[in-house]
Amino acid sequence: MPKCTKCGSDLAANVAVCPICKTPVEKEYRDLSHTPAYASPDYDVPPPKKSRYAPLGAWRTFGCILLMHLPAIGLVFAVVWALGGAYRRGKTNLARAVLLLWLFGLLILCGAACALWFTGVFEAYITPFINHIANFFGYEFTMPF
Repeated sequence: MPKCTKCGSDLAANVAVCPICKTPVEKEYRDLSHTPAYASPDYDVPPPKKSRYAPLGAWRTFGCILLMHLPAIGLVFAVVWALGGAYRRGKTNLARAVLLLWLFGLLILCGAACALWFTGVFEAYITPFINHIANFFGYEFTMPF
């Protein structure tokens, strides 16, 4: 609560003069009483449209995701953008997220293949199915090990 600089009495939040000695209250006391501590004009302004930190639009994000999911060239685009080849920071982060999703998918696929292999499911069910398909086309499928 602000105090009067002349008489020292307690002042209300938005008074212009002291009610006892009629001394004008300094402006800083009146402005700070109703302004939140976290408010800052610098953080409320969005970045310019051509800025590196401007957010990607919905269509641009959709196009980037489609491009990164093309079979061969998409991986090249994702790696280049993830390593900083994109001007916008949002595109770099999107490419890194897609690469992480691909990595997690590959790890899950390898884990499932190992689980099928070591439990015997591969030899019991998948090898006969592959032999059936290979025989249909006139080939013989044998396990290399």
